[in-house]
Amino acid sequence: MIKLALLGTMVFHMEEFCEHAAVSDEIEIVGVFGEGQERVQEMCYRFGIPLKNPEELLAQCNAVALMFRNGGKHLQYAIPFIKKRIPLFIDKPFALSVDDANTIIDLCTEYDCPFAGGSCVKLSDELLALQQKVQSEKMLLSGYCSFDFYDGGEENGGIHFYTHHLIEEMLTVFGSGVQTVTAKREGNRFTAIAAYGDFHVLMNFSISYGQYWAGFFGSESSAMVPFNWEKAKTKQFYQFLHFAQTRVMPQPPEYFLETVKISCALEKSLKIGTTVKV
Repeated sequence: MIKLALLGTMVFHMEEFCEHAAVSDEIEIVGVFGEGQERVQEMCYRFGIPLKNPEELLAQCNAVALMFRNGGKHLQYAIPFIKKRIPLFIDKPFALSVDDANTIIDLCTEYDCPFAGGSCVKLSDELLALQQKVQSEKMLLSGYCSFDFYDGGEENGGIHFYTHHLIEEMLTVFGSGVQTVTAKREGNRFTAIAAYGDFHVLMNFSISYGQYWAGFFGSESSAMVPFNWEKAKTKQFYQFLHFAQTRVMPQPPEYFLETVKISCALEKSLKIGTTVKV
């Protein structure tokens, strides 16, 4: 039986785990820590899950999910669980700085603590199908990805609060290897060009009203498809459950480090107004 501890303030994501756990006989949520936020308390009352402090949860769980809106808090809360080798799920954004991301990865390596997490969009059936088309294309000319964008403000990590969804969408379809980014912002939306070695991907961050798209132009074919991430949320929960049971990481550490590097490069490009190396 997986005994899961939830720590964080990302209520929507925590609710999804609670809903799936409520109908599973393989996992039990032993408690929630939410920094005293009222919305977290309401969620716990609704699902009948006790509020506990991190020390209590550390002693009672054999898996943990960190779901803070501000990814800058993930490192400090992760350390005690890493040192006890407790399988760790870290929601997006994985971290707000490359230094924090490297520290999490180095500690997990040192203590042999497996971790997973990030955005569920990488499990979208439509994106995975598009990935296969891209991989079979003889020559890729350019790509396109779009997703919602919300600036979390200083309290919730600024642009990193939502950039990781689109970044993981892009990495799923086009793979790793982004070399530079160039970003320009207008209000609550911005556009960026991610340069791979021999092609570019246009990243469109804006309020999409539920319209999420990805596509590519190749030398032999092209495609532009909408994708649904509702099913991906369920897939992520069960992927996490399998991970917690087997301790086998579904993505390598380098994947999470690249998401943070790209997000930090986007932030810097918006600040200085020019191309930034990832």
